[in-house]
Amino acid sequence: RRRHTRYISVTGVQTCALPISINFSILSAGWYAGATCVISENGENLLPNSFFPGIGIVVVDSLTYNIDTVGVYSLFGQPANVAALSAFINRISSGKIVLMGVADDARNNMSTDLRNSIKSLGSSKIDSLQFRGSWALIGWKGANPDSVKEILKGPYNGQAIVEDDYLIQNKSGSLLDRKSTRLNSSHTDISRMPSSA
Repeated sequence: RRRHTRYISVTGVQTCALPISINFSILSAGWYAGATCVISENGENLLPNSFFPGIGIVVVDSLTYNIDTVGVYSLFGQPANVAALSAFINRISSGKIVLMGVADDARNNMSTDLRNSIKSLGSSKIDSLQFRGSWALIGWKGANPDSVKEILKGPYNGQAIVEDDYLIQNKSGSLLDRKSTRLNSSHTDISRMPSSA
C-alpha cells in the first residue's frame, strides 16, 4: 500500500495529518514448533487462548480496521468444530480481512468443506497442510491466491509467521500553531480539504 499524507494550510500555518499505522501479524506453530497461535494487532495478542489444537481466526473490517470477530476453534478430534468453523467462514462478508493460524494441529479432521471455505479467503496452500504443521494466512473473502499473504511449514520446519501493515488516514484533528495553542478550538475534517500525495 502507498503511504499518503495530506497537508492543509490554515491561516498560514501548514500542518500534517499523520496516518495511523496498524500492524497485523500471525505466528503459527505446529506441535513441534511450539504448539501455539498468536494473532496480534500492533503486538497485542487478540486471541483469548493461544494454546489449543486447531485454528485461531480474527475478522477485521476492511474500511475501519476495527476487529469484527475473534475465534478459537479446537479441531483435534472434534468434527463438530470443523463444521462450525467452515460455516463461520462461509458467513463472512465479502471484502473482510481474515487472519488465521494453526496452533498444535489442524490437519486432524480437516474436511473438504473446511478446506474449500479457507480457499474462499485466497488460500492456495491449505491442501498441503501436514499433521502438526504450521500455517498462517492474511486473506479476505473472494481474494485471489496471488494477492494474499500465506505461509505453510512442515511439522519439523518451524513456525509460520505472516504480517501486514495498514495505514488509516486521519480525517479530523486539532491544529496547533508553533506555540502549541489550538487554532480556532475546532476540529478540521481533512477529507474535505485539497490533498497532495
